Amino acid sequence: MYQFYVEEYHGNNIDKTTFDRLCVEAEAYVDALITNPDNLKYEQIDRKRRLAVCAAVDCLYAERKTAEQSIKASESVGDHSVSYRDTRKTSDEYSSELRQKVMLYLSGTGLCYSALR
Repeated sequence: MYQFYVEEYHGNNIDKTTFDRLCVEAEAYVDALITNPDNLKYEQIDRKRRLAVCAAVDCLYAERKTAEQSIKASESVGDHSVSYRDTRKTSDEYSSELRQKVMLYLSGTGLCYSALR
């Protein structure tokens, strides 16, 4: 799947080891949205599923990286005081972004009921 990520999705932000680890979660997420897997027998639709998985991996990676980073909001020198601003999105914002990116590829494939769009 990593080769597809690099060659077809044109991803370049994630190394293979990290991609493989996140891909398990991304595939589980995408597959949970698929209610009509019969359409996966068509090559173009299976390709869109793989693109959706790659988009989910990118989204998961970005969320993990953001969670690791803090932005300095203020700093004092006397008696040294530093405060950081939380740049993470809420879980609802994150879930919405992940779903939007995945559905960009799954929409119109017949893999999901329209109620999930």
